[in-house]
Amino acid sequence: LMLRWKQKLTVFAHDRRGATLIFAGIALAALMGFMALGVDLGSMFFEKRRQQTANDLAALAAASDLTKASAAARATLTRNQTPSTANIVVETGTYTPNPAVAPTARFVAGTSSTTNAARVTVKSVQPIYFGRVLSLFNQGTVSNSTGVNVQTSAVAATNAQAAFSVGSRLLSL
Repeated sequence: LMLRWKQKLTVFAHDRRGATLIFAGIALAALMGFMALGVDLGSMFFEKRRQQTANDLAALAAASDLTKASAAARATLTRNQTPSTANIVVETGTYTPNPAVAPTARFVAGTSSTTNAARVTVKSVQPIYFGRVLSLFNQGTVSNSTGVNVQTSAVAATNAQAAFSVGSRLLSL
């Protein structure tokens, strides 16, 4: 009885029929994993870019009316479909357009008589679709198993200029 099982096992080990099917199954699983990773990464980059665009618009709206910066930025973000669960921080301060200063140090938050800029920072959780199945994003950088934290920031400054015009309305072209 033992000899028969040993003989069958040896025949099975040397039999090469069906090996292509096993290899194709393993390759198909790997291909599906890479496709899932591509879909999730593409979705994350798209959502981050969309969020950055909305953030840029919100910073411009906030800088256009610094006394109501927070309300203007939040309204703009709402119109641009920023999730209601997003953490939105609006700060006013001073922006110095000096190329010798690092870009991150050009904006100084705080209220002073020289306030000329607004910074809008949005933190949100972007959904992942296939990564939770593959457990790719559970490395401590995720707040939960269904999303990835994304943070964007934008600064906009006003350039106060005076204008004066002299003329008559006698002729118009």
